[in-house]
Amino acid sequence: MASASPEPQKEDWTNMDKKELEEQYSPSRWSKRYAADEVIGAHVREAALRSKAARADLPRPPRLDVPYGSAPRAKLDVYGEDLPGDSPVMVYVHGGYWQELTKDLSAYPVKPLHRAGIVAVIVGYDLAPQVGVEAIVEEVRAAVGWACALAKGRGSECVVLSGWSAGAHLVTQVLSTWQTAKSEETAFSDPDVTSYALDLVKGVVTISGVFDLRPLVGTYVNDPLRLTESSAWTLSPLRVVGDLSKAWPRLRLLVTAGQHDSPEFKRQSLHYSQVCGDNGLQAEYVEVEADHFNIVEELSKEEFPLTQKVIALFRKCRQKDEIKEV
Repeated sequence: MASASPEPQKEDWTNMDKKELEEQYSPSRWSKRYAADEVIGAHVREAALRSKAARADLPRPPRLDVPYGSAPRAKLDVYGEDLPGDSPVMVYVHGGYWQELTKDLSAYPVKPLHRAGIVAVIVGYDLAPQVGVEAIVEEVRAAVGWACALAKGRGSECVVLSGWSAGAHLVTQVLSTWQTAKSEETAFSDPDVTSYALDLVKGVVTISGVFDLRPLVGTYVNDPLRLTESSAWTLSPLRVVGDLSKAWPRLRLLVTAGQHDSPEFKRQSLHYSQVCGDNGLQAEYVEVEADHFNIVEELSKEEFPLTQKVIALFRKCRQKDEIKEV
């Protein structure tokens, strides 16, 4: 029987100084499309345009700013409720190193998903330094519970969680600690969701994620997060892959990174997928011709290889009915 992953052997990052680590964990420095001081602004503009188009082009307007908790940013948007009730549901959690960006900039994957018959739930959450990473994990756990209750109420039998960058960390940490988290820390709208979510959640898509937070502790990224070496490891999905495999033994994972992500970002995703496989999970690692930012911007396009991969994952995960061809 799989158990929680032991602390891994020391990786190359432990031999890096602060300057090297900050270079590796600064995604803006690796884009080939823009200068480092331009790419984030360009991403915000592009994400805003594509998200606005998604909100305008669907047959039925989305439900926006639906509260799933009491925190100020604990709100989500639901797209595709005009689809048949048994349609699968994708939950998407944005990135931004737990301290930037919003759900309002994160609707870019909605149109291709809708055309494939997939309901999309786009999650917002509070940001550091107002709250810590542990609190954000609990917010996203509540959002996942809300989405699973929505799926069950609609008659769906398939939920896939997805997240980009910090969002990839959040969805994998939530699932890995689903059965071990203290129930009083998360206020689910339906108290039975802890149980039936185990049957509903069939897959996970991670996009340029961070699964071991310890390399961030000595960098500028940690200034608003205030992680220690100990808390960073406690909050690392890599540490609890064994628990993930015990809770969801048939879970399928699509672990992705951009070819123009930094070597450390690619190493983290590859290593995480390998550890998942070692623990008996079905994990596929894929690198996409993209950088850390357009890897999600391009999810607005049906022909983008990652979009196709995501929709193919839904086909594999569903027990009934076929996803529409795109």
